[in-house]
Amino acid sequence: MEKMIGPVQGYYAAIFARELDGKFRASYKVCEVAPADYRSACPVRHARVEGLWKTAAQAFGMAEQLARLQIARLLDQGAAGETPPQGSASHLYAATEPCPLYDFRTD
Repeated sequence: MEKMIGPVQGYYAAIFARELDGKFRASYKVCEVAPADYRSACPVRHARVEGLWKTAAQAFGMAEQLARLQIARLLDQGAAGETPPQGSASHLYAATEPCPLYDFRTD
């Protein structure tokens, strides 16, 4: 399941949730251009939400809150003139935010 939100202060968020053994895991992508769907979104920030949620609505809610937080961080960086160069690791993640690890196994 996926949903798109935006524009939120000039950014868009693509949110994805999937069911794993009766619980839901979510992830989000924050984009500068409105995405058609989650997979094709070109994010400036993205992450998987830690933990599993009882309902899809809970997973979507947490992912949306975190996406909005990332949008606020992007706006703060832009206002302070701290935009890192394109392609640098700090362009994707704040210094205190761990880079998410994705498990692409299908079993």
